[in-house]
Amino acid sequence: METTRSRRGNQPRPLGGRRFGLLLALAAILLVGIIGWLSLTGRLAGLQYANVPIVHPYPPAGYVVNPFTGDARDLVKAADAQQVKSDLLRDGDLQLAAFAQGSTAVLPQTATGNYLAKLNQTVAANNAQGVVYREQHHLDSVVVGRLPDPNAPTSIVWCVEERGSGQSAYVSKSNGQTLSSYRFRSQAKFWLTRVGDRYLVADADVSVTRES
Repeated sequence: METTRSRRGNQPRPLGGRRFGLLLALAAILLVGIIGWLSLTGRLAGLQYANVPIVHPYPPAGYVVNPFTGDARDLVKAADAQQVKSDLLRDGDLQLAAFAQGSTAVLPQTATGNYLAKLNQTVAANNAQGVVYREQHHLDSVVVGRLPDPNAPTSIVWCVEERGSGQSAYVSKSNGQTLSSYRFRSQAKFWLTRVGDRYLVADADVSVTRES
């Protein structure tokens, strides 16, 4: 005769039996092993810089990894980087306009220190030769981040790296005749420092290759 007791005995065992307990134990051992391995290899600390969408986005909103180091711990505030970039592009446009006019009046609004002195000297030298410098250029890339200025590593750290191409010409001031011209490719680093509410160019490392 089948009884309630016998029917219960024939029912399948729930998932919470020995097999499930064994799986939990194995999972715990595996987790401990992974944590131990990460700790021994020095990778455990790096988990805080891992980018896990929604759960743990990295870098946090409003920040980017410094492109000059690529170190996930070295973050740059995106708004500051954008201002540095905008100010440099403005500075560059004003400097080219000054060269084309043979005037130094606007240069103090674009540069400071030794770099301002170099710009003034360039305009003065061109004027002495009776020429102005004109340039049209196209930027292929603009990278902004922190990279200490070799000449002032503790005080000037914002850097913009530009790569591009263009055409330049020296034009006679007296009759507007083009005396020489050439196409070029360029790679340049500009270091900027904040003066008032703007970033001005304080130093530069420019490499130009003539193409024609």
